[in-house]
Amino acid sequence: MPLYAQKHDNLWIYGQQTNLPQVKVTTINFNNGDLEFQPTEFEGTFVAFTSSMCDTSGNLLFYTNGCHLYNALGKVMLNGDTLNSPPSSYWQSHCTGFGPSFRYNQGAFALPRPGSNTLYDLFHMNAGKSAEPPGLISLLHTLIDMNTPDGLGKATEKDVPLLAGETYEPAAAVRHGNGRDWWIVLPNAQTSKPVLYRYLLTPEGLSGPYLQEGAFQVIDSLFYGGAQVLTFTPDGKKLIQYHIYYGFIAYDFDRCTGLISNPVRVLSPVKYNTWEGLDLEVSPNSRFVYVIMGKQAKIVQYDLHAPNVALSGDTVAVYDGFEYNQNPISFGWMERGPDGKIYVVPGCCFYMHVIESPDLKGAACDVRQHSVELPTWIYGSLPYFPNYRLYDLPDSPCDTLGINGGPTVSVAPQPEPPPALRLYPNPATDRVRVLLPAPAPPGAEVLLTDVAGRVVARQPLPAGASEALLSVTQYPAGLYLVRVQAAGAVLGAGKVSVVR
Repeated sequence: MPLYAQKHDNLWIYGQQTNLPQVKVTTINFNNGDLEFQPTEFEGTFVAFTSSMCDTSGNLLFYTNGCHLYNALGKVMLNGDTLNSPPSSYWQSHCTGFGPSFRYNQGAFALPRPGSNTLYDLFHMNAGKSAEPPGLISLLHTLIDMNTPDGLGKATEKDVPLLAGETYEPAAAVRHGNGRDWWIVLPNAQTSKPVLYRYLLTPEGLSGPYLQEGAFQVIDSLFYGGAQVLTFTPDGKKLIQYHIYYGFIAYDFDRCTGLISNPVRVLSPVKYNTWEGLDLEVSPNSRFVYVIMGKQAKIVQYDLHAPNVALSGDTVAVYDGFEYNQNPISFGWMERGPDGKIYVVPGCCFYMHVIESPDLKGAACDVRQHSVELPTWIYGSLPYFPNYRLYDLPDSPCDTLGINGGPTVSVAPQPEPPPALRLYPNPATDRVRVLLPAPAPPGAEVLLTDVAGRVVARQPLPAGASEALLSVTQYPAGLYLVRVQAAGAVLGAGKVSVVR
């Protein structure tokens, strides 16, 4: 079974189509290794709600902004108009006029139908007051068949309600342990009925919903009714539920049964309004959880392997104050790319932040603020993708189909964490001695960076040196990363606290 080149998520779409050269629907293409930005004449506007699907080779098949379904030429697909219908007052207000787009984060994702080369299943949330009666959020299903005479596809079944009549949180998907089928899960966002709903997508189609009652942890009505993110770790072993004000809960997930257990809570001790984040993402190695919090002013890394996950929080980036035309380029939404990096967008403008090495602990993950300049304006939208490169669960009771191999986490292999540097005194007031794990090679240097990722000191090392002495008297009190590197490779890393 040809499962190895699963590039369904290799093309992202953002922006708005106008007559201005810097305000265009733009694709971010990962197919050639480096990011390629391609402004297009595609139709659509993307604000929060965005989803796209490529074939196994990374060629665009279709995309949606929640209002319509578009084909690979950027035009409305056959039977793809008025998605999330019937058009209610909410649909009319968001999908017509200026900037037509649904405003619902993680509003849709598509899955290739198991056993088919032409069928794709789109799951989408009928958000806000677009549902009838008003105020509810429903899960809908649309079936897309690419086997049409023009090869541009057709929505053969559209807006089929799966769950309706109540309020549901975002849905997420993960490959079944047999390596072929898919679980689609979402919780009911009501404290009176904490239920996990799950569907199973097989070559025969969709079955369910199957219910697991009392599965989710109910903290209070504010938490339970407003989760912003539901996502799986790339290895499929945990399901994570995140709320912008309170924190997150990580559950063990059984890929054979689709059941959750053993919740681990990472919550604010004073509850409401203290996190004030927007998004959460997980490292490719499934170990680290990155959370935007503090009024979108910082990124905090949590270690799922720590004995106490809640106490493992480590601030790896603080917004550096960079602006564009008085618009703060702070931290907004995150998505893990096919290249193994995590991309972070603000609410506007021409920039993205990048977590270069998200598999590394602490500041070594290397958050680079506004390091990617975009050719066109972005409206704070990034897609949600399940891990299309996750396959069977070896040695499990449900690994019965002989589907083996394929990368289970990410396309790009991730480096091992660099050796720890010995730093003393720590905390330091005037000087800190850096002991290297091995003699310095030619061209080595010591770098001192602040929590915003800015290099504040750079000191060359003679070949063969085993230590260095850094002066920190001129720097404000705070936490700094010390890194030894040569020829672009990090040879050692550590943290020092400067006190005054």
